[in-house]
Formats: sequence, structure tokens, C-alpha cells
Amino acid sequence: MARCLSAAALVLALIVPAVAEDGPANPRVAAWTERFDQMNESCEVDRASPACIGAIKAVQSDVAAALTTISHMSDRDAAREAVRPALVVDAPGVQTAAAYALARLGPEPQDTQTLTALLGSPIPTLRRAAWGALNASPDPAAREWAARAKPQLVGERFVDDRRPVDAATLGVELPSGSTPVWFEVVVWKSGAQVFTAEDDPGAVITYFSGIAGRGSVPLAETKALFEADKDAARSFERFSNGAWYQSPYVVVLDDGVEGDSEKPKRLAIVWYDPLLGKTGFALQWLPAASMPSFSEYPWSGSSEPLKSLGGAEIVDPGAPDTSWVRPDAPDFDTQAFSFARDGGIAAAEDYLDMFPDGAYRAEAEAMKSEPWVRATADDPVEPTEVRIAYANLPTDKPIRFDVVSEGTIMSWAAQSAPSAPPPDMAVEAPAGQASGEVVWRSDRMLKPGLYAIRVFYGEDKMDFDGLSLARMMPGDDVQLYASLRILPRMVEIALDKPVYGFAEAVRITYKGMAVPLSDNAAHPFFTIVKKGARRKEWGRYVYTKEQTDGQVILEAPSTPGDYEVRALFAEDGIVRGVAAFTVDPARATAPVPTPTPEPTPVPTPEPEDMAVVITLDKPSFAPDEPITGKVTGLPGDRDWIAVVPAGSEDGTTGKWVYAGKDAKEATFTLPGQPAGAYEIRVRYRDQYRPVRRRLAFEVK
Repeated sequence: MARCLSAAALVLALIVPAVAEDGPANPRVAAWTERFDQMNESCEVDRASPACIGAIKAVQSDVAAALTTISHMSDRDAAREAVRPALVVDAPGVQTAAAYALARLGPEPQDTQTLTALLGSPIPTLRRAAWGALNASPDPAAREWAARAKPQLVGERFVDDRRPVDAATLGVELPSGSTPVWFEVVVWKSGAQVFTAEDDPGAVITYFSGIAGRGSVPLAETKALFEADKDAARSFERFSNGAWYQSPYVVVLDDGVEGDSEKPKRLAIVWYDPLLGKTGFALQWLPAASMPSFSEYPWSGSSEPLKSLGGAEIVDPGAPDTSWVRPDAPDFDTQAFSFARDGGIAAAEDYLDMFPDGAYRAEAEAMKSEPWVRATADDPVEPTEVRIAYANLPTDKPIRFDVVSEGTIMSWAAQSAPSAPPPDMAVEAPAGQASGEVVWRSDRMLKPGLYAIRVFYGEDKMDFDGLSLARMMPGDDVQLYASLRILPRMVEIALDKPVYGFAEAVRITYKGMAVPLSDNAAHPFFTIVKKGARRKEWGRYVYTKEQTDGQVILEAPSTPGDYEVRALFAEDGIVRGVAAFTVDPARATAPVPTPTPEPTPVPTPEPEDMAVVITLDKPSFAPDEPITGKVTGLPGDRDWIAVVPAGSEDGTTGKWVYAGKDAKEATFTLPGQPAGAYEIRVRYRDQYRPVRRRLAFEVK
């Protein structure tokens, strides 16, 4: 507060005379001077008083107004000198006004360094103003910065960008000293998050290679793998500019997604950044469907292994670290503790249980005494609550926990509305309890994906609208993280054949489909897609409606190849089950073994409503002749009448008509059918089950 006060006072003291000397007396100068004197008087006794705080805010707004006025001064040299001190004031509103004023006055080369520093601000409005000034500068270096930062011009607010730097949601621990590059926020929107690191590029590549257990690949070689995938190829285009990203190399990080552990999901791209003068790196996410699998491409390193980058030799990631090994320790003890070192707190506890007097007891005890947090259940399936275990937390301040999805944090990073609202309530640990368990609850099932369990120390901070900053700004006050992967509910699927001809019926027997409009399930359906298609692609599809177990039929494609039947609960692309098949007419004509699906339990039919009477106009109908009749005794609540093949599962829709709004009786006409045995079925309230009345007849 004092720093803002003194800086604002200094700037106003410089600006007011400059404005006053630039022509006739300006009535605003007198008002600014008066408020400046009021601020000094209010803050002389107590700078923490409401009167002082209000006066400081007034002075800062006066400074911003003065900067706007001074940008129109005729003496541009004097105006620039008056504006420059405001660029370094610890008040974003003042800095933004100063940057816009300097853009109007015309920056000089000496301003480039200050303006580029403002591009590193997490505040979008300030970055935008700094970019405008750099773009107006005649300095070639300033124009280079403006060209690089131009795409990030999104957002007009004085609230910090939401920071996606939670270790748990990133899925990998960042190198020491990693800092977000705020003017690269547009790249975050395309699936990459950009940082700088303290170490040189060679050391950062070594760091990621050690995590992945494999070497690095030149960016050009990686790009060549995605030439046929335009969306994935576009993700690499920015990093191909050698003036901004020198010698980029790629390390592939293992991260199976949705049951497909054969394909990675994340890449670490590392380069030397000549504009920033340090190492830059990005964590790039790509859809698993876009990534070659480990069997298709080994991801094991370049054919000509990189030896150095940025002047640092790259260490062989395959060489194990043995600096911790005690020469006098038994081999079995050393091997057990090597697992504990990689497994964290729980593994250290296991080591101490097995080797209470082991050679590495002190190291294990040190690991065990560190603060930690974790979910008590591994990979839960769409839970409504998360039980969180913790230990060694401080007891002299409130401790709060929450659970946030990767998607929410990514949307914060992209400066867009979160894909899911932040948790309504964090859960607090009992006061004074350093170790224990708490239960965080959601009002609905958590969607599948990666989540972060976050731990906050101290009271929750509120912004001026009373919103929780702890929940809104994940990177600022979080003390501990733990990752949590939520798995999807899966559907059992069996097909009647492995190979089909063109347009042949694919019979899908299933168990465990969701009910429409239940948690995470809008409209459950099956679809047929090419094998390896993107998650959000679908072809022919059929909704299962309220039928959780049963059989549906889709038509096989008319193009030969390998295909998949996929089960989905909504259009979110989360695959809930897969069954593979092939379309090959030549093979389909020969006898093929047909798997015998597990029989679906037949529910006990509910008693029919004998008050309902179905009457047909004829005892039988000719093929394709319209089927007509009458129904009486209806309850009059969205009732409907259908014709289906005899023996069809109760949830089968068939051809149908509504009885009419509030109708107690209705005549009906249904489409004609091919020869065979059929039933007229009556159901109530738009429901597929139970069948309330049925009547058998023949078409012949």
C-alpha cells in the first residue's frame, strides 16, 4: 500500500506541473491537486484507515486521467518524460494508462525494455496496452516483440489471468524456477502452456527425458508425423519460427488417455528463446487419436542423438542416479528403497514397515515427515465425493481442500468461461489436526478426466465481488497438490459377428448403458466410426433412450475397412465402450464364428392394465396395408400406440403414434408392415417401459 502511495504521489507530482504548463489553466489540475493534498492528510496518521485507502484509489484514478490528458500535449519530449515514471508504478491502472499515453506520444528505443517487461504481466489489459506502445515504436527490437505478442490480444480486464500451473493438473512437475509466459496465452488456447526455465535448454531437455525415460526428437522430425492431421500440425507451426524458438526439441511424455495407454498425450517442446534470453518450453497436449502409438513409432529418440543445446551437454536419461546409494547397504535394502524414492510418502511408509531398521531409515523418515495429500482411492469411477487423506500439515492456521478439473483450469488459462463451475465449497480440516481424512463432496458425479486436489493454508481471500480467489486463481495460494484421475463408467458390448458385408445389420448386445439426462449422460447412444477416429467423431448412430441393457442394430458402412462400435453417454467424446469389427464382403459371405453374448436377463413383465382395450378394424392385414383400430380406457397422459414385431424387447419403439393430448380413447392408423407376426402395444407418459397393454395379430 505504501509503495503504491509513494509511487502515485511521485507521478502526480510530475504530471500536474506538466499539464499546468501546457497552455491555459486546466480546471482539472486544481481538482487533482486538492485530492493529492487530501490523500497526504488522510494518510498522515494511519495509512491503513478507510479514508487513506479511499484517497489512494482516488489519486491513482487521477494519475490515470492525467496521463490521458498529457498524451495530447504539444511538447512530446516533455510529455514522454512525465509519462515514463508511471510505467513502473505498482498499480496496473496507472501502468496501463501510461502505456497507452506513450503509444500516442510515440515511444523511443529507450522505452523498449520497460514495455517488454509489461508484456510479462498476468493482467490482459496491461499486456494489451504495452503491445500497443511497442507496435508504435520505431525500434526494430520493439516491433519484433509486437509481432510475437500480437495474437495474444484477448481480454480487457484488470483481473489476473487464471494460472494453469497446478502441478497435479499439468500432470508433470515443472523444472525449477519455471514461470508462465503470459503473452503466449494464445498458445495455451491451442493446447500448449508456455513457460521459461532458469536452467539452459540442455538441462531442461535432460530433465524431461529423465521423466519420460527416452531421448529427444527434433521438432521437424516430430512435425513430419502429423502432416495428414491438419489440426495437430497447426499446433507445431508457431514453434517453427526460428527467430523466436531456436532449435526446438521434443520429448514425448507417457500419458495414456481413456484406456488407450499405447498412445502418448503430451509433448514437452524445449527451445532457446532469443527474445527472452533464456530457455523456453511448452507442454503440448494433443488428442490421443492424433498420436502415433508406441508400436507405430517408437518415440525413443532421434536417429542422431542430440549432444548439446544452448552450450550444455545432455545427460543420457537412461543412466540411473546412484548418488543416494549407501555402499555398505545390502542390495535388497537398496533395491527396496529405490522403489520408495519413486513412490513418494506411501512407499516410504511401506519401506519402514518392511525394514524398520533399514540402512535408509533416516531418508525414509524424512520423506514420511513431509506434508502430503492424496486421494484414498485410486482412479475412482465418476464419484460424487472424494475422500482425501493428509498428514504433517500446519496446525496454526486453517487448512482447506478442494478438487478442480483439468478442463476448468485449462479454460481459466484460455480466459474463457470454465467448462464446469468451480466447487461451491471447499472442505476444511478439523482445527489443529495435522493428519487425518476429509471428504470433499460434489452435487453430481464428477466427469472422467484429470483433477487436482488442492490444499490452501490460511483464510480464504475474497475479491471485491465477494468471490473466492482461492478457487478462482489456482496458482497463487496453493500449498500442496495431488493428482486424481476419474475413470468413466463403461458399457459391456458384444457384436454378433467380427466381419460384415456392405450395409449388413450390425447387432449390438450391451449392458450398463446410462439413463438419459442422468449425471454426465445427456443422450446415450452407439455409433460406428473408422478405427482410430477422433473421440468426437461419429457416423451412423442409434440412441438407447431408457434401455440400459438390451440390443440395438446399426447398418454396417459401405466402404471396406476396420471399424469400431463406440458407446457414448453424450456428445462430449468420452468413449464408454468399444467393440471392433471389419467390413469385408468377400469374407462376410463365408461362415464365420459368431460369439455367443451373455444372455440379457429378462425382467419380469409388469401386469398389463386390463382397463385398456385394443380393438383392430380387421383380424389380420395384408402386407403394407395400413393398420387401423381403436384404444379405450387410456389415462390420458402422453400415451402412445405402436406396432412392433412379435417377441420384440419391451423397450422397442417400432412405428408409433400419440393417442392425443388428454385423450381417454383414440383411433389410430399405423404404417403397413411386411408379412409376419406383430403386436400392438400401448405405453404411457412417453415411457418405453412397461408395456401397459398388447394385442397380437398377423400380417399375411
